[in-house]
Amino acid sequence: MNKKIAIAVAILIIVLAIGVGVWRWKEKNNEKNISEQQTNKNGQNNNEVDTSDWKTYRNEKLGVIFDYPSKWGKIVEFAEQGCPDYEKGGVDADILNEKDDCKRITLSGLNTGEFFSTGTPLLAKYGFARGGYWGDAAITIESENFIANFCKEKKNICEVFKTKNNILIAKNVEQREYAESSDQKIIVYYIKSTHPIYFGIAMSSDRLNYNNAEEDLINVIESLKFLQ
Repeated sequence: MNKKIAIAVAILIIVLAIGVGVWRWKEKNNEKNISEQQTNKNGQNNNEVDTSDWKTYRNEKLGVIFDYPSKWGKIVEFAEQGCPDYEKGGVDADILNEKDDCKRITLSGLNTGEFFSTGTPLLAKYGFARGGYWGDAAITIESENFIANFCKEKKNICEVFKTKNNILIAKNVEQREYAESSDQKIIVYYIKSTHPIYFGIAMSSDRLNYNNAEEDLINVIESLKFLQ
């Protein structure tokens, strides 16, 4: 009798172990589909991408240069003014100057959507009272050390890597507050720029409205260089 019980217990343990293993495999596979997006642990594309028709974008004001798919069309810049009390002689009046005009600047492909966001120190100090938009996080990037330690306290999928141009990147898979469903996640890349005013950059394919946009974006990030 004891032998039969032992056999039954052993079988039950084996079944449970198999069940747990299958569940963990499915979870790992789902996470991989979200986070990897055909990139390796260094953020580089596993598949070769034809960039022969790509164009180069250069922005002296923001201090960046990068290559981008020609299908994106013209890269357009949008500036959103911050520090609303300045014109009223408010708290920013004595520190607002021509170098730091308290703005959030985004870059979009004319044929696609927004993929790049940055902002000034004044915007970081007197930022917009809102949340849920990945681009607002750019003004929180104060140093390269911030990027290096970005993933240490994260419970979600996160990694730090360097591009071929030796730029440190924090790649984070995160849930956004505006998401339509509770399981909707996006990938956001955090970058510390060498520019003294536009010091932080956030990039995401979240608003690029076509398939394989993430694959293109990682190649854009790999080509990124700073002009200062």
